Amino acid sequence: MWLAAILQWFNMDPSKNDTGSQLVAALLLWGAVLFNEPHGKATWVRVFASPSTPSVVKWIVVAWAVVLGGVSAYALQHPDFVPILVKITLCWLLQHYVAQTYGVAMIYCLKNDYQMSAAQKLILQNMLRLLTIFVITRMFYSPAYGALDFLGLKLPLMGPIPAPYVWGSCTLFIIFVILFLISIIQQAIFTKKIFPPQALFMICSLAALLSFERTTPFFVLGVSFYHGSQYLAITYSYYLKESAQKEGRKLETHQVLKEFLTFRSIVYYAFIISLGFVTGLIFPQGMVRLGFSEAAVIGTFYSVFNCHHFLADALLWRIRNPKVRELLV
Repeated sequence: MWLAAILQWFNMDPSKNDTGSQLVAALLLWGAVLFNEPHGKATWVRVFASPSTPSVVKWIVVAWAVVLGGVSAYALQHPDFVPILVKITLCWLLQHYVAQTYGVAMIYCLKNDYQMSAAQKLILQNMLRLLTIFVITRMFYSPAYGALDFLGLKLPLMGPIPAPYVWGSCTLFIIFVILFLISIIQQAIFTKKIFPPQALFMICSLAALLSFERTTPFFVLGVSFYHGSQYLAITYSYYLKESAQKEGRKLETHQVLKEFLTFRSIVYYAFIISLGFVTGLIFPQGMVRLGFSEAAVIGTFYSVFNCHHFLADALLWRIRNPKVRELLV
């Protein structure tokens, strides 16, 4: 993701024809094919193929799919609703990114035997919540971040909301950043335990990613190479560990790489890439051929598949669950 930022710094734009810009375009394409589209479909495998998924979660996920089916039918019949649906999805997407970052940061803390106090966790949680609130309120205040041309749609600003909501949340976020830094420095001094650098770098990357407009190459590349690849690594590792567990083997995290080229691993990855291809290209193109607006179809499919993924993800990854924690850590 940061390499993509360097490319953008040199004014490389996927819409241009020079070599560097075409490299960015290729990264956008293959990032979507290999990471972004499959990562949501990996959730489906986790829901329906994993023994650790509670039955009630499966039923909720199916029910949510039915609800979103109704939403998509309405949206396709009422194209004016699609930009609003997409904007709602983008707001939820921000919360989804932040929640994943917090969860992965906790995994790094467990792996590194870094014990966070209840106060530290609360500071970190509120810091990330305030980041979410700031970025979302900014979407309803500034046209540059809210009234976007996105997926061929003109998204409504639906504002502007009063400025104090935006800058107040930004100020509080900065205060909690300072509190968090003080807490980890204090712990490093008194306990000689350092907050995991991977987690800190990841949190900084998230803040940088959410600072950019949704349409910049850096943000779009970040979707695949920060969020999508990270999520895919977690679900892939979980799948391989759980498969080994079924065979009576214990697969440690450092052994997972050895499993990537096994037949089972290749089939798994090919399956979720295929699902992503069908839902991201075949289905939308089929709807366009039936006479629906291309922008409305792309916006609707983007929204309903993402919203389905967001809820399923929130229900699945309960690190407090001993079975889930064992396979994650």
